Amino acid sequence: MGSFKQDIKDTYLGLSESIGEKWSDFVQFLQEAWPLLVLLLAILIGIWLYADPPPPRHVTLATGAPGGSYEILGKKYAEFFKEKGVTLELIPTAGAQENINRLIDRNDSVQAAFVQAGVTHAKDLKDVQSLGAIAYDPIWFFYRGPELKAADFEAVDGGLKYFLDKKISIGAEGSGTYAQAIKILKAAGYEKGVQVVSLPNLESIKALQAGEIDGSFIVDAFEAPNVQALLNDPTLHLVTFKRAEAFAKLIPYLHILDVPQGAFSLPRNFPSIDMKLLATTTNLLIDDRMHPAIQFLFLEAARE
Repeated sequence: MGSFKQDIKDTYLGLSESIGEKWSDFVQFLQEAWPLLVLLLAILIGIWLYADPPPPRHVTLATGAPGGSYEILGKKYAEFFKEKGVTLELIPTAGAQENINRLIDRNDSVQAAFVQAGVTHAKDLKDVQSLGAIAYDPIWFFYRGPELKAADFEAVDGGLKYFLDKKISIGAEGSGTYAQAIKILKAAGYEKGVQVVSLPNLESIKALQAGEIDGSFIVDAFEAPNVQALLNDPTLHLVTFKRAEAFAKLIPYLHILDVPQGAFSLPRNFPSIDMKLLATTTNLLIDDRMHPAIQFLFLEAARE
């Protein structure tokens, strides 16, 4: 029995001495090689960060002109990003063309932008990707004066003949409104036969309400303050695109929205007839260098 205890004791002492020697050798190795180990660790961390950098905590998004639906939409996105711990800075711009120009400029801070279909397409742009269509933007044409009769609508829809001797706004050059208005006028064959002025949406609203112009194209969402200001003005009327199917065939990216009588205001019975609106889509374009995690956040925000 004593021999067994002695064997255990000798074994324990042997292990203790062996572990002590190994630890001493390890400590000595660290003392001699720590600069090399630190360098190797730094290289590994650098390779990891370069190959798979962490997502940024600050992202920029080009929206559009103040008072438009893109401003409202951008604020919703910013709130969603804030909940995820990321700051989404909204950059107001003059319109779609500026959004595109800033997005394709590799030295510009803009990393994402709202752009209407028909202004350009992501496949035509270098270093830009599309995350898809995220909303519909109706193409509104408001006018002042007496409300047109059903027969007049045929002429207006056929080529805006009723407005040939009047002044209408087609949006500021470079804006989505301008791009859509020009294409509609061109499809109708009257892009050179209508007196047009290029006013930003907010200025065109003021000019229309003040009687300085007779009509105005606005391409924006229903809930946009600019659109609501015109829909709630009882002195203004809205043109229906009775041949919307023909326009949609000539301009394939356009969609048709059916609006029933009184949908905008039952007390006013506005519109006074069933009508058709043409609509384009809002696309979310991004810099192709955007971190995949941020792309995922944009997709999640769009889904919500």
